[in-house]
Amino acid sequence: MKRLFLTLSALLATFLFTACTDRELPGPGTLSLVISDGGAMSTKASDVTELSYEKTVNNLQIFIFEGETLFRYEKVSSGLGTLPYSKTYTALKAGAYAVYVVANAADMGDLATEAALQEKVIHLSDCSLTASQGFVMAGSATAMVGSGSTETAAVSLTRFAARVRLVSVTNEVPATYAQSGAVTVKSAFLINALGTWNLGGIGEASEWVNLGGRASGKQASTTKSDYLATAGQVNPSAYQAQVFRADGSSIANSVAKNYTDCCLYSFPNAVTTDHTGNTATTTDGAFARLVVLATVNGADWWYPVTLFKEGKGLERNTSYDVRLIIRGTGSTDPNEPVGKGDLTAEVTVNPWSPGAEYTETI
Repeated sequence: MKRLFLTLSALLATFLFTACTDRELPGPGTLSLVISDGGAMSTKASDVTELSYEKTVNNLQIFIFEGETLFRYEKVSSGLGTLPYSKTYTALKAGAYAVYVVANAADMGDLATEAALQEKVIHLSDCSLTASQGFVMAGSATAMVGSGSTETAAVSLTRFAARVRLVSVTNEVPATYAQSGAVTVKSAFLINALGTWNLGGIGEASEWVNLGGRASGKQASTTKSDYLATAGQVNPSAYQAQVFRADGSSIANSVAKNYTDCCLYSFPNAVTTDHTGNTATTTDGAFARLVVLATVNGADWWYPVTLFKEGKGLERNTSYDVRLIIRGTGSTDPNEPVGKGDLTAEVTVNPWSPGAEYTETI
């Protein structure tokens, strides 16, 4: 009897251990990944949606982290078509996962931790103006995978850059000015733009592009050049396509010139204290500005428009449509406002995702 009792006790202990183990070591689960874009730019107050290079997705890099460690990495470069893109991962251990998706970026398969991925720096030149390369976009999501269940991770891709579009220039200068009041628009460009960001979405103002509209340091420009060099760490030629457009249009008196693709780009500028003229430095920066260089009444003038509203400067994944009415001579400094009555600027802001817009006339 004693031997039989021991045998039954052993069987009972085995059963209880097995039952406990089943509870403590859950079976595999499934992760369903769905990747979509952040939504087309609202067209309620704009006549232009995304340009082809702004929305093209040529490749995706998918990072799945279990804790801080990279669990799975893969690059998808074919069969994408149009988003959304879906993929299912099976036989995953139950637990928490972080999923990051990056579009149109150089290979980053060597990034082994979530922190390393978030700290990865991207440059304004990674916002390519060709559809074959496209804009760097990114998104992330977290998922808690349960035993025997399927959890969905929905990742929405959004751009890091802001878009500033010159929509129109209207000539309302006096007809008595030189050349019968005609205005020649020589160029449009951004000053006080930012050239770097990171994939974690927290950028630092370490690379300014056209800071203060100065050729070097804090010295005032000696000529009204079509393209002003960068003050700081960046070679402006690297970002010229993103921040500068040549023009040359002659606009007759009482005529408006409309533009369809005069789009310029900057990473978010979160500066909240402006510095005009030669007071902008790489430490404190200045508000972002769209500047039009135009010949009016026989001389060249700058027409800067400050892109700051309700305590906010340029924001990522947002489009700023600018309409100008030139009524007189402009500023002698690209980082100084135009005299009252000589310029009217209407700025319309549209998120590159569903949302409201605002319009302000300056």
